[in-house]
Amino acid sequence: MIRTIKTSVLPKGESLFCVEATEVEIVDKAGGEFVKVRQYPDEEVCISIDPTEWDELKQAIDQAFEEIKKHEEKK
Repeated sequence: MIRTIKTSVLPKGESLFCVEATEVEIVDKAGGEFVKVRQYPDEEVCISIDPTEWDELKQAIDQAFEEIKKHEEKK
């Protein structure tokens, strides 16, 4: 079996090690799988997301972006 467990998101034309690069990785440390998100250049700083947390976390992030959008429209 082949399974993709890591994806990199970066600006077009940039290298994997650019400051804007974001890695999204599926990790399992024998306690169940979770998603790890990190950005360069600091390889030690990351967030870990348990699948049971995702819906509420995504909702909170979406709400934050909506607030930014509202604020930008008022300018």
